Amino acid sequence: MNEQATTRKPDLPPLIGHRGASYLAPENTVRSVKLAFELGADEVEIDIRKTADGRIVAMHDANTRRVSGTDLAVAAASAAELRVLDVGSWKGERYRGERIPFLAEVLALVDARRRLVIEIKAGPGIVGQLAETLVRTGTSSHCSVLGFDAAHVHEAKSLMPDVPCYQLWAPAERDRPALPPETERLLIDRAREAGLAGLSLAHQSVTRELVGRVHEAGLRILTWTVDEPDRARQLAGWGIDAITTNRPGWLRARLAGAGT
Repeated sequence: MNEQATTRKPDLPPLIGHRGASYLAPENTVRSVKLAFELGADEVEIDIRKTADGRIVAMHDANTRRVSGTDLAVAAASAAELRVLDVGSWKGERYRGERIPFLAEVLALVDARRRLVIEIKAGPGIVGQLAETLVRTGTSSHCSVLGFDAAHVHEAKSLMPDVPCYQLWAPAERDRPALPPETERLLIDRAREAGLAGLSLAHQSVTRELVGRVHEAGLRILTWTVDEPDRARQLAGWGIDAITTNRPGWLRARLAGAGT
């Protein structure tokens, strides 16, 4: 589990730390985001939700059971109730006491070299509040936004025209990962009409031909979640624009030829 920072080769696509360096550290926490950047991630992805009292926090699941052992629905709990939970010790004693961060706490870690990819999960009014937060913290130029809900993504683009926004898509069935032609056309057409930067797809659905068609449409294509060096090399060879991984330091070292 020893992972260290490695310099990126110019021909490698950017690596995005999935929920931070989530293979090593508790996902969607300040420690995880910091570690991902320390390990050489070009960008870090987090998930956001709103609390019952209107605060935006970094959390993937709709409830806290998996990461804290306490079953609280994020949307029904106050920020104070959520912030007392230990969401670190499940990843190891060294992370005991790690808390659910507010979005602003994570934004404090970004700059021109360290970008944040923000996945919108749920919450009434969350897009408008996200836009206000990025403006207030002066971080709009250091962030990208993505989501599965097209309405959220299109609203984000409308409110934040200078922020790159991406439509997420994943197959409904894991054993049928191919992107149906009609769905591909719809995703590309809607992304272009809304002025989105591109698409973010589960890597199982990505083919060389799909990468080419998305690029021909003037869009970028990101993919997730890739922890296998051979698959990452294949995607890089196809011209993928960025790879999301749980292990940014480890994967970059393998792609750079350091280690096995």
